[in-house]
Amino acid sequence: MKLKKSRMKILALFCFLLMVNLAFSQVAVYGEITSEKKFIQYVTKIGDTLNIGDEITIGLPSTDQGFRFITQGNAKTADWLSGNNVIIHKMKSWSGDKRNYKIYLHIKGYGMVPVLIDYENALLSNEILEID
Repeated sequence: MKLKKSRMKILALFCFLLMVNLAFSQVAVYGEITSEKKFIQYVTKIGDTLNIGDEITIGLPSTDQGFRFITQGNAKTADWLSGNNVIIHKMKSWSGDKRNYKIYLHIKGYGMVPVLIDYENALLSNEILEID
């Protein structure tokens, strides 16, 4: 009887670890994202790897009105964010047309509404700086 309980505990532990692994092994690769999901890692177009908890540096706004690809509450973020190092809090994919999915980095610490970064476009426009 004790052997059966021990096997059940091992099986339960194995199932738990398998579920945790599946839940947190979400890796997004540029050009291979096919649905809206949360991710813990992103492999960029140029092959860099971003993880939740990584620090990135905000560059300069690409327009006179502020950042074009860094938004908060669907509005451009003002230039006061320039030069700040920020921590990636979440990564999510999103698409307006259900075909062209983008990765959005979420950062927090600037009010109740998260700041969203359209990573690839922000990088191209120097709104965020390349990873060293």
